[in-house]
Amino acid sequence: MFRKRTFSLLLLVGLIILVELSHSKTSFALDCAETSADESYERANVVFSGNVTKVQEYTYTFAVEDVYKGSVEETVEVMGSEWDGDFFKSQEKMLVYTDRMPFGQYTMELCSRTGFFNDLQEDVQGIPPTEPTPKGFLSTPILVGSITGLVGLSILVIRRCRNRS
Repeated sequence: MFRKRTFSLLLLVGLIILVELSHSKTSFALDCAETSADESYERANVVFSGNVTKVQEYTYTFAVEDVYKGSVEETVEVMGSEWDGDFFKSQEKMLVYTDRMPFGQYTMELCSRTGFFNDLQEDVQGIPPTEPTPKGFLSTPILVGSITGLVGLSILVIRRCRNRS
């Protein structure tokens, strides 16, 4: 009898809590741990500054001004997430921390230090900027074709060496 009452009481309390939470007007936001400029710089493959020229759902096109780490073309598309909101609709210059994926796509970490350049200038202080790479230089088909050609050439050389011995 005692167990039955305890179970019923716990069930009732659980239901009350569930009902309260489902009617709550409180929303929860993403809270990222703050990272230092050095940590963010080390984690990113590419760091550049530039202006957003186009926003299409969660993909942002940037006109690149300066490159502080890695190589990136003059215009680059970076995939973000639904958490970005209206952040990239500004015409202000941005400092972007991004990663280049194997097939050429660029992505941002959810909690990267990407932000307005004027607020983050100290992040790249002392790092000499370089120019963006001319358009088409880093294109994936050229890279894949080059690697395929080198692998094919290596196979031919190995076969010739084996046939001679």
